[in-house]
Amino acid sequence: MKFFTRMFLCLNMFGLLFVGTASSVLAAEEVTGIAKLGFSLPGLITQIINFAILLVVLRIFLWKPFLKIIDERNKKIKLGLEAAEQASLQASESQSESKKILDDAKKEASQFVNDAREMADKLKIELEEKAKKDAEIILQKAKKDIERDKEQALAVIRKNFAEITISAAEKVIDKSLDQKTHQDLIDGILNDYEFEKE
Repeated sequence: MKFFTRMFLCLNMFGLLFVGTASSVLAAEEVTGIAKLGFSLPGLITQIINFAILLVVLRIFLWKPFLKIIDERNKKIKLGLEAAEQASLQASESQSESKKILDDAKKEASQFVNDAREMADKLKIELEEKAKKDAEIILQKAKKDIERDKEQALAVIRKNFAEITISAAEKVIDKSLDQKTHQDLIDGILNDYEFEKE
């Protein structure tokens, strides 16, 4: 058990190291493609690895002990059935009693199998729901990141557009616009616009 815990921690540390190294390499390169949207391939790979590790750990520490309990229970039931059969052979006058024990053991075995199936189905549903919730959280985060990046891009475009417009206006009138000249130009355009409306 300690071995698996250490292995799990080592794999997680390796995953974090991998993400850090890959992130620094990606940071040094020009951001292109899907990275502009905020997705990180190393981060996604690390999440997939961590999810796989979680499934393996759950299988080792939850599923195998569960199966072991079921096997032990089945062995007990089989032993009970064998004891009932031996009792019926040895004592023919108590045949009805041994039949009752056998029937009870079969009902218990059937009930146990049904209970085990129900528990397995519940566990499966819980794991699926958790996976869906995790996927929804990741999707919502990605949407927020995309929206934030979109807003940042629009802000940069607006800023650049204003600078380009002023630069173009400076070239058209062949002089640099200071604050007063810029305000006079705007007032003149507004006055012309109001005059045309009348």
